[in-house]
Amino acid sequence: MNRDSFIKYLQFEKRYSPHTIAAYRSDLDQFFDYLKKQNLIIKSPASITHFQIRNWIVALLQGEVNQKSKKATKNTA
Repeated sequence: MNRDSFIKYLQFEKRYSPHTIAAYRSDLDQFFDYLKKQNLIIKSPASITHFQIRNWIVALLQGEVNQKSKKATKNTA
């Protein structure tokens, strides 16, 4: 399942609120941007490892990941 399919699943099957959808979209965009900056080529979401996710979380905690899209999400709330 790709990002767009997942977002549509959350919208139409799970019926999550627009704010929740925006938060998921923002998080996914930040994660994939992080992977690109790390020069990691992801062929499919299934090829993502738990190490890559953990490294992203550590980078978030250390403030190494751009929080710009998070701030934009908060401003629309």
